Amino acid sequence: MNDKLIFFKTNIKDKKVASIYPSSKFLIKKICNKINFNNEITIIEYGPGTGAITKELLKKMNKNSMLVAIVLQFNFSVENRKI
Repeated sequence: MNDKLIFFKTNIKDKKVASIYPSSKFLIKKICNKINFNNEITIIEYGPGTGAITKELLKKMNKNSMLVAIVLQFNFSVENRKI
């Protein structure tokens, strides 16, 4: 199932899901441009959805950095396990 459909179905079932669409490439770039990936960092991502931002963070983070993704919705946790 594609990310857009997962977001839509999850939003209909769970009104606590704040977005009906995965983060755009523009938004992901904007967020990542604010982070200095040269340093050893820890990032906590609350509500990673299907992992659009997560994937880019993992690509850019150095090997000594850590990402903690807190998933609250089961449909999204299934998708995030694939990353």
